[in-house]
Amino acid sequence: MLLIIILRILLCLLFVSISVSAEEREYDINKFLECTGHGQRDKKCMISDIRLANGNHDNEGRIEVKINDVWGDICSNDWDIDDARVVCRMLGFDGAVEHFNYPEYGRGDGPVWMNRVQCSGREEHLSDCIFQGIPIYDCDETDDIAGVECISNDPQEEVKLEFGTQSNEGTVFIKRDGIWGTICDDNWSIEAANVVCHMLGFERAYAAHTHAYYGEGEGQIWLEDVTCRIDEWHISRCEHDMWGDHNCEHDEDAGVHCLREGEACVSNDDCGNDGTCGITSGECGCAAGFCGKSCNEIDCATIDCVNGKLFDGFSSAECRCTGNFGLDGDGLCTVEGESKCDPPCTEGLGYCLLQEHTDSVYSCDCIEGVDDCTEESDDIVRIVDGVADHQGRVEIYHDDEWRAICDDLWDLEDAHVICRMLDYSGAIAAVHDAHFGKCNCGYWLDDVRCNGHEAHISDCVHRPWGNHNCGSSEAASVICEMPCDSGPCKNKAKCRNLNKEEYECTCTSSFKGPTCEIPC
Repeated sequence: MLLIIILRILLCLLFVSISVSAEEREYDINKFLECTGHGQRDKKCMISDIRLANGNHDNEGRIEVKINDVWGDICSNDWDIDDARVVCRMLGFDGAVEHFNYPEYGRGDGPVWMNRVQCSGREEHLSDCIFQGIPIYDCDETDDIAGVECISNDPQEEVKLEFGTQSNEGTVFIKRDGIWGTICDDNWSIEAANVVCHMLGFERAYAAHTHAYYGEGEGQIWLEDVTCRIDEWHISRCEHDMWGDHNCEHDEDAGVHCLREGEACVSNDDCGNDGTCGITSGECGCAAGFCGKSCNEIDCATIDCVNGKLFDGFSSAECRCTGNFGLDGDGLCTVEGESKCDPPCTEGLGYCLLQEHTDSVYSCDCIEGVDDCTEESDDIVRIVDGVADHQGRVEIYHDDEWRAICDDLWDLEDAHVICRMLDYSGAIAAVHDAHFGKCNCGYWLDDVRCNGHEAHISDCVHRPWGNHNCGSSEAASVICEMPCDSGPCKNKAKCRNLNKEEYECTCTSSFKGPTCEIPC
């Protein structure tokens, strides 16, 4: 009997000790058992503060949220770039560069408050996102904690070019924390090259080079999978993998060739005396009797291109024939009769040229931005002056003249029609205010209203041809959809556009298959 009494006393003391210990804890999980976080700012789930911890810079680190005066972590299950964007905006940054699902920044001392966060990326507050709150069943000590690198509001990194023969070209080096390193060419694009060139004071990039085109660096490789928007102004603000985290060797160092003023043409306006700018070469094709890089030199042509135009840019001169003329054995447009191009080329839109490595095959070589320049074509459209082929100012060829389209009433349905005319699946943006540069060529169309399903922009409702009330800064532009824009790659795989229709997925080590949908 005495033994039973003693045991009861011991159990009572143990219960009191446990209760006291619970009261002395920094936080009490039981207070949050009903915190479910289904997109509502339940006061039990309300995040009163947020911060980044354990990072090397103020724009990166492990994410910690404060709920009921207790700081805790976020489990990395389902953590992605859209969730990271919401966090970065809450912290006063413009957006996110990268999200992290591995323990780069360690684990905090507090609880894990949130798991399986699902944001669209547009929310103002992390509490507005769907997430799993307390109790969390599938995030233990072996799981990783969510981290982020936000877009720096005051980036300190410098860039320079090395190994080029001129100051405007070379392998790209970037300086971070006092150390110069290269950039891996995975996903390297003309958009990224443009950002580097702008940082160095050049107007734009002529080319984005891969595979250590100018030479290999040594030591540090700072960045991989760099993806830049058209309006970005610093390479560190583009999306990229974690600084110093890569799977590249220096034979994959990225390079750029920046355009110096007057080095090459950007549009036909840069070519004098009715010259035309080559869309890929960046060289002016000069009319007969003119030559030089800008077609402003007179009586210097060594070839008399009667019935054609002299192309005399950076390469050797050659005649490009028009109408029913073709090249003879001397490279002159003297072969008259039935056009060697079938159907013939439209005057002013293309030239009938002998194809390379053949002696009898001719085809129409179209001018900048034109995919079809045969006489069967009518009211052709093109997009020009973008940093990539799928974006730019819209221009339409009508009555033997290129003019722009005014942006009054310009919307996504109108942009869809333009992009589909150019064999893209559709548009992702209708852009206003001459975003890709002014056009001093005038306007053919104004107040365009499409339903999005028309075969041609001229089928849409619009003012009469040439009738408008627009200034030079109201040119309409488009950004057409590329395959990766639809997010075909699964499970955080990287997507690379191959052309207008094809893409390539680079899977993480845990998945395989064409779209990385199959677990390894």
